[in-house]
Amino acid sequence: MPPSPNIGIVGSSGSTQGSGRGENDPSNAGSAEDLARKKKIEETVMIGAGVVAGAALVGFLMYGLASASGEKGKKKMMKAPGRGGSYILRDEFEEAPAAYFRNLRHDDN
Repeated sequence: MPPSPNIGIVGSSGSTQGSGRGENDPSNAGSAEDLARKKKIEETVMIGAGVVAGAALVGFLMYGLASASGEKGKKKMMKAPGRGGSYILRDEFEEAPAAYFRNLRHDDN
């Protein structure tokens, strides 16, 4: 009995459905509806990327403001007495000012 014409027979040419061209085939340009859908997806992705970038920028600015207002981690500096305008940590000077001046006289000799 010969095969019925309603039954798809797959031969050497591939599938019986479609033209055999893949979605990435440049000759398969697509319909206007497909192009509009692709454009809408591209616009949505661009908007999403903009939102993510904006959120990252806001987060970075908030971190900068928060770290600038809390000076707990920053060490205060002061001009080093007798050193011609160089700077030293204030905490180290205040811990032992006599030792600082002793070392200053020692360094001059």
